[in-house]
Amino acid sequence: MGLFNDIKHRFKSGDTITQLMVINAVVFALINLVLLLAYFDQSGKSWLHRIPDDLTLAATSSPVGMLYRPWSLVTHMFTHIGFGHFLFNMI
Repeated sequence: MGLFNDIKHRFKSGDTITQLMVINAVVFALINLVLLLAYFDQSGKSWLHRIPDDLTLAATSSPVGMLYRPWSLVTHMFTHIGFGHFLFNMI
C-alpha cells in the first residue's frame, strides 16, 4: 500500500482529530511547496509574486482587517509556516 493510499485510508477511517491532522499536514506541505517555488523563482515575474497581500490566509489582530479578510477566521487554523509551529500545534 502506497503512502497516498495509507493517508487516504486513515482520513476516511479516522476520527475527527485524525482528519484535522491530515488536513493540517496537507496544507502545511502545500504552503511550503509554494514558498519553495517562490524562493527558487529568480525572475520575479511568476504568479507567486502577483498574489496580493490581502489574500493572506493568516488571521489579523485588527477587527477592521477581519472585515476585509473574513475567510481568515477559518484558514488561520490550517496555516503553519514553520515546522516548529506545525509540530507543536499538532501535539
